[in-house]
Amino acid sequence: MTTAASNRRWFRYSLGTLFVLLTLACVAFAWIASTMRAATRQREAVQVFRQANAYVSYDCALDDSPFEPPKRRVPRWLRDWLGDDFFRNVSEVSGFFHVTDTEMNWIAAFPRLKKLELKLGCVSLSGLKHLRGCTRLEYLEVDDTLLTEEGVKFLSDFSHLKNLRFIRTETSDGIGRFPYAWRTSEPTEAAKARIRKRDNAIKGLRLALPKCVIPLKPRPL
Repeated sequence: MTTAASNRRWFRYSLGTLFVLLTLACVAFAWIASTMRAATRQREAVQVFRQANAYVSYDCALDDSPFEPPKRRVPRWLRDWLGDDFFRNVSEVSGFFHVTDTEMNWIAAFPRLKKLELKLGCVSLSGLKHLRGCTRLEYLEVDDTLLTEEGVKFLSDFSHLKNLRFIRTETSDGIGRFPYAWRTSEPTEAAKARIRKRDNAIKGLRLALPKCVIPLKPRPL
């Protein structure tokens, strides 16, 4: 009788343990599946940005590379199974002159992005709004044409930024993109008014983001 009762207790304990193990296995497989979907999305986004001639960098290298941080050791069979993007995250994108709102639709695939450079006014505020999911962004460089009332309001929410820099564009000051433009072209009164409005917008951002470095004068392209 005692032996039968002991066997029943062992069976109940083993069944309970089995349920726990199954639950843990389900959680693990769900995490792997979710991470693989995110990695696939990231890989596709990297292809989109690189097709636009943007520079894309990861937070670590899986092979020897002079351009990325130290290598993370991952077995080759595991990389072949899960893919390289499962083990690393995009940390920097430099758009140069080719990234537009079309490419910015993919920027949310980089949730651990830390540095983003966009130039030449190809990205509007609508495209920039896709950055809402990039909560680790620390450095952002954009054209000063985004220094509108709506643009300032949007950028003021990026409390995690450490550096916010603007590039002076021809349309923003009416005198060209180069430092010597002041010497060769006198700005009109309308251009001077735009410059004052732009500078006031930057001052407002510096008040809204006290921990962020924001140069008062946009640098020339």
